[in-house]
Amino acid sequence: TYTDRSASPAPAPARARADADAAVDGEPESASLSDDDGPAESAPALPPSRSRVAFEYRHRDVTDPDQRRRLADLAEQIVLTGLRDLRAGLRLPEVTVTGYSNGPRFALSGAAVEHAETVGRQRAEAVRDLLRDEIRRQLRRNEAGVRNVAEARGGTVRAEDFPITTASGGRDIGSVGPVDGATGRAARRQVVITIDRSPLSEAVARLAELSPEDFREVDYFTGPDRLAGNLLHLDDNPGDDPDSDTGSDSDSDTGSDSDSDTGSDGDSTTSAPAPVRFDADDLSNRVRRLYELVDEAMAAGRATSRASLTAHHLGKQGLLTEATRFSAPDGTPSGRNWTGRPARELDVSSYDVVDGDDRDSRPSPWTRRPDAPLPYVIGTKDGDHTKVRLALPDGSKRWQLSPEEFAELLAQDEELAGRQKAAEVVLVSPNAGAMGLDLPRRAAARARRTLWSHSGEVALKPHPDTGRYRVEVTDDRALGDESMGEPSDELLGEPIGEWIASDPDDLGPDEGGPEPAEGVLRTIDGRTLRDADVKSVTLTDEGRPVGRAVVNGSDLVRREPWLGELTRSTHWSVYDPVTGEPIGNPRPVPWKGRKPYFFLVHGLPGQTLMVEHMFQNNVAVPGAETGGYLRRRRSVTRLDQDTPLVFLSCWGSGPEGHTAAALKRSRPYVPDPLAVSSAAQDVANVTRRDVYSPDREHLSRYANGKLYDHGIPTTPANDPVDMVKLRPEPTPEELDALAAQAGLETSPDFTPAMVRDTALRMVRALRTTFGVDVEKDRDDPAGGYRRLLRGIGALEVMRRGDENLREHGELTLDLLDRVTRAHHGLTTAPGTRPRRRTPTTYGRCSKPRRRTCRPTPGPRCPTSSPCPPWTGPRTDQPTWSR
Repeated sequence: TYTDRSASPAPAPARARADADAAVDGEPESASLSDDDGPAESAPALPPSRSRVAFEYRHRDVTDPDQRRRLADLAEQIVLTGLRDLRAGLRLPEVTVTGYSNGPRFALSGAAVEHAETVGRQRAEAVRDLLRDEIRRQLRRNEAGVRNVAEARGGTVRAEDFPITTASGGRDIGSVGPVDGATGRAARRQVVITIDRSPLSEAVARLAELSPEDFREVDYFTGPDRLAGNLLHLDDNPGDDPDSDTGSDSDSDTGSDSDSDTGSDGDSTTSAPAPVRFDADDLSNRVRRLYELVDEAMAAGRATSRASLTAHHLGKQGLLTEATRFSAPDGTPSGRNWTGRPARELDVSSYDVVDGDDRDSRPSPWTRRPDAPLPYVIGTKDGDHTKVRLALPDGSKRWQLSPEEFAELLAQDEELAGRQKAAEVVLVSPNAGAMGLDLPRRAAARARRTLWSHSGEVALKPHPDTGRYRVEVTDDRALGDESMGEPSDELLGEPIGEWIASDPDDLGPDEGGPEPAEGVLRTIDGRTLRDADVKSVTLTDEGRPVGRAVVNGSDLVRREPWLGELTRSTHWSVYDPVTGEPIGNPRPVPWKGRKPYFFLVHGLPGQTLMVEHMFQNNVAVPGAETGGYLRRRRSVTRLDQDTPLVFLSCWGSGPEGHTAAALKRSRPYVPDPLAVSSAAQDVANVTRRDVYSPDREHLSRYANGKLYDHGIPTTPANDPVDMVKLRPEPTPEELDALAAQAGLETSPDFTPAMVRDTALRMVRALRTTFGVDVEKDRDDPAGGYRRLLRGIGALEVMRRGDENLREHGELTLDLLDRVTRAHHGLTTAPGTRPRRRTPTTYGRCSKPRRRTCRPTPGPRCPTSSPCPPWTGPRTDQPTWSR
């Protein structure tokens, strides 16, 4: 079999012979699959429009196994695409089989022609019969497809329903040409199979690729009719639905009354239902319109996704015509008017913040550069961070678009594509920049331009004095009313929002690919919270995103004016919890000189308090879940791996413990700090990034929208506080390597799980004692960290070998402190708590003589000799005195 179609898909893989399908009348076996083999999962390829079967000299049957196998493959394509077309409302493909022959070499001319026609017809019938048998087998194999067609069309399709017509071309192959590679009389020994599909079959095939669920099982929520309604947005404008008045029109067209089916004698003359036809299209008007749209979009190269089909349709509906164009004074296209109001003149050199009758003009961020070209302004009728509502200027039609559809609409705007490369887009749509920035980032990615969006109430409105349309931001904030029990120094109302720039690459490298699975947070109380339902706002620096804050609306109103100053601050303070005043001089933030990602959220030891968008309520989640939330954000995944996170959360680096005491007065009691981690540490572990976070409450002092300072309050006992630096803890494989370096394998009572747990406890003990920077030379076998690790490992092995100490559980900081004091001959008065030693003191005790230690239970180990002093203690200890 040969295929003439140059752009036809690759043939299906050859199929194994099926013993059960032995041929009849002595013909070779068919090479089709057995009936119990399941149907293929991949979308069927369209069969070639023309195929050939070459015959040997004097042969009138298909005997070659390879040719029979290729015919079986062709039958499979015919059945799979035929079932798909029937499910979609189209007719079955029409197959014509035409046979050719030479006739006898020495016969008279008339007899030769007649003989050639006879042999050609016999060859065509042989191919037809084989195709019919293979179609029958394929229908048995595709029971689900047959069932779907029966539910959609009201009848069961059979092999006989596939129209196959035979004909003889005799000796005349002028219209089809010779068999490939054949010359002379061999060129006519062939059968040509032509397949005539519905003109809309390719459109259906494309739709089946983009939305396969609509061409499988029949149910209420899927199918071509539903798909047409969704892609064409027929529910947005019911008058556009060609099927909306079908019922009433059909009634009026009949011209008969309700008793027209009753004869004069009163007997019912209801006719039998019309037989089901598979040789004609059975489409509703809306579905036919959809298929024709797809066919047109394919020709224009705009059938790449469901969203691109919708955008192509909306462009034809008028959204991309001259009627929606904003023009500059020189006639340059300057944007799109999708507000539902007629407007031509536009002034975006600045924007207005409107508070009742007060109007404050402010410079536009998109004009920050003196040579910045005129932006391309998009004005919408309404919307939020999940959708935009667009309307024609005369208000006759309106649509509600998803972020994907809106992004595709901008991508198909040829006037926007024609603007100079540096021209930015200004999206004037309320709350488009709120929450996670998915909508503006998708639009920026598809338009390949920087796009400005606002996180508050914004609209294009005529200026009361000039009448020219300007960008207006609504400010409905107000100070509290004391007579109503509201604080008079606190702002109430809705946040004003800010302008946020989204660059073309902000969405990430997988833009346009399959969407990742929806992220979900698991809460402390066992519930789930979707990432998309977390109330958050973008933190910016001069309009560019630098992080995220998770706070409720009322909290955001108070903090909004100074959040930018917080992310730009270079110092933090320690506060007296009694007076509320700073103690000593401000300290430099430990991330100074780096460009971190900020995450601002309320928290408790070991927990963060996410905010549910719908109810604005706090939802407690473990630190590891917060780390997963950040790791899933594309803005975080796009960062360089050495970019740290600043986790500004109360008790962010404080480990979880017993919190019966008021947190403002004392730390929670943590019986074993090496057994638990903080929320910030969990975030570091999940994101695999350095994290900076306060170990107590994080406070900010502000007034009149200005931030004075921020920092951490100490306790009434003046306990030290810190912006702690945390690094990801070792992975299980890294713990195995550290355990070997520490010599833990010398202890025979260690299981693999115990080895990893003990290695992790040692890592935490060294970090707690010396700070995370103690690991800066961890890859150096002769470095200080390896010496400390070997030392603390030896102490742990000796402790486990001591008959008195091994019953005290795991390695703890208290035991390490006790060993250190004993090594230096320090004593403590009974009933008093020992004073904490310095890191240098601990370092001198970290290299025992391993040769004198017995790893098995027995007498106490002898006194260890000191190792060289540790010279790298933390230098950021508190400078004030008790």
